[in-house]
Amino acid sequence: MLRKKCEFIFSLCLLCFLVIWTASADEVLVKVSLDDIREPLEVESYNVRFQGRSFLLVQGDEDGLAEPFPSCVVLDRISPDALYYLVRVGLTSEYILKLEGLGDVILRFGDSALLRIDPSAEPLLIALGLPLAPLPESIKLYPQQGFWMAPELKSKAEAAADAEIIAEVVNSVSTDELRETIYELQENRDLDPPYMAYRSRFCLRVKNTDDPSDDACDNAAEYIYDKFRSYGLDVEYDPFPHEVLTQGNYEMRNVVATLPGKGIDTRRTYVISSHYDSIASKSTNWLIDWKTMPAPGADDNASGTAAVLEAARVLSQYDFEYAIKFITFSGEELGLHGSKHYTKLAAENGEDIAGVLNFDMIAYDPDQPDIDVISNAASEWIADHMLSIQRKHNIGPLTLNKIINPEMVYSDHGPFWHNGWNAILGIDNSDFDSPEFYPFVHTTEDTVDKLDFGMSSRMVQVAVGTLASLADPVGGMPHPDLAVVEDDILLSPANPGRGQPVQMIAHIHNLGKADAMQARAQVWVVEQVSSTPRLVAEETFDVQAGASAQISASLSFSEWGDYEVLIKANPGYEIFETNGQNNVAGKTISIGSDSLAMGKLMLYPNPMHSDKIKISYTLSKDASSRMEIYDSLGILVYKKSFFSGEPGGKFGANNDLEWEGVNLSGERVSAGIYFCYVIATDENGVTKNVSRKFLVIK
Repeated sequence: MLRKKCEFIFSLCLLCFLVIWTASADEVLVKVSLDDIREPLEVESYNVRFQGRSFLLVQGDEDGLAEPFPSCVVLDRISPDALYYLVRVGLTSEYILKLEGLGDVILRFGDSALLRIDPSAEPLLIALGLPLAPLPESIKLYPQQGFWMAPELKSKAEAAADAEIIAEVVNSVSTDELRETIYELQENRDLDPPYMAYRSRFCLRVKNTDDPSDDACDNAAEYIYDKFRSYGLDVEYDPFPHEVLTQGNYEMRNVVATLPGKGIDTRRTYVISSHYDSIASKSTNWLIDWKTMPAPGADDNASGTAAVLEAARVLSQYDFEYAIKFITFSGEELGLHGSKHYTKLAAENGEDIAGVLNFDMIAYDPDQPDIDVISNAASEWIADHMLSIQRKHNIGPLTLNKIINPEMVYSDHGPFWHNGWNAILGIDNSDFDSPEFYPFVHTTEDTVDKLDFGMSSRMVQVAVGTLASLADPVGGMPHPDLAVVEDDILLSPANPGRGQPVQMIAHIHNLGKADAMQARAQVWVVEQVSSTPRLVAEETFDVQAGASAQISASLSFSEWGDYEVLIKANPGYEIFETNGQNNVAGKTISIGSDSLAMGKLMLYPNPMHSDKIKISYTLSKDASSRMEIYDSLGILVYKKSFFSGEPGGKFGANNDLEWEGVNLSGERVSAGIYFCYVIATDENGVTKNVSRKFLVIK
């Protein structure tokens, strides 16, 4: 009886284990091409974890993901013990071998890699000194096109009322203050006698820990806190726990200062941020000696933190309609832990964050001073506004390089993106492989003698001018508020056919209390085939307060697929507003048919002189397709089939097809004339085909 009871208990435990293991095994991480997404995503049954330039990373049940994403690529089966990191490795393979020694590289994209590691390998990964960020547990999606958000702008006449204040703000930035603050952060002297210099702000050197060293990082936090308080700001510590497996538990602290808004909507907030922690993980014996080794972090990131403190010093002397928060994060060098903590709480509390300026390394350039301003598509308006401020106030010499790159998530702007807020990153060079990239990053040699304080001062001038204009100085005149929404875009006919003329009218409203004079509006069309926005119309008009104007255009859609019609108000930023979220709208138009038809077959390059040729065509509906390539004698040399609804057989543009110049045996074909045929067959057995001749040269 006892034996049977034990056997039953064992079987029950085994069953429970199998159920848990099976549930875990069913959770997968997949890569989904944005070209394969046709409908708005329903995210209740799966979890979007990352949005790149052309793809999403999605986690969910494998069977449940098959229906919404039939063409997805399974990257990994989720293990509860694994950690996933996005790591910036550059375009060479130098660091890939090092990553593969720590875990599994499961995806390469751009200059980055997705790495899976065991938690015990985390300190070794950090010791490589590479830019890295934990793969978010979930993110909020933002639109892909860079035309969805634009700052609301004041008219020229009304902007003059605030121009004097903004000019004062810009001219109040002190290079000497910045130099002194960067030096003080580098030295990080104890605030108490005998004022010992820690020369490190490494985030694990804190008071509240079971792995004691000293309180170097806490000392820097207290220095920042005292500076904020001396400017009359409301200041608080934002503590959060962090664990390093097999090593210890640590309490880190963000430092948050607030300049309250004086207008009606005081919840609305603009943020300027940096991380104040430092690291010297590229220096010899860092893993052993981090408790005593210097990590001066002058450029990375005393320069960004000095920018936040200088902005606080200058802007605290003025009143603004909207609140401004000055935030310095800890834990960035170990994986953005401070900003992840802050944005998680801010999202849970429903904070109204209108825009974020994050600065990380802004004081090094070996030749002509230039700084990269990184945004995703939704945040482009902030970068554009910074450029506008620079032009209007003649801030230079300094070149600002606007770069739209949603995959550049390796600083504290990233968690703001992932929670759906607009943010930019200012960094002296974002190209890991560039000869201008700071060579002393994450070493004991990152010191003030390498820095260009003039460049950092001009960057701070742009930052404070941008914040002042967006937060809106109190006492200025009322402003216009240009707005357009999807329902304002009207098409006739509403459901056009391929090649049919379409008349488009869009209404642009002025919701503000001041007239918008000589406002411009543009009509753009985004095609699946090219994905590059195409300007089709532009008009200039006056819009009185409370009134509206309209822009019209004649359109025609020559290929099968989805098109996006985008309306953008004030693309040149001649007018100034402060909302930032209602100046652009879009409408999707599907050009399809119940009857099977095919669009033009495109081959590039033709002649084919490289290792591969790209093949694209459009379909009026989903259909099973096959591609066949014949030589000049009519002999079949290559063929490939595509399922209906998947790339190669899906409605609209099929752009991702390639032929690598090999025959059915995998051998390279000889030079000569070839013919490409694509044959599509729908569910009713109807067949259509297109063909094109091309040349292969050696």
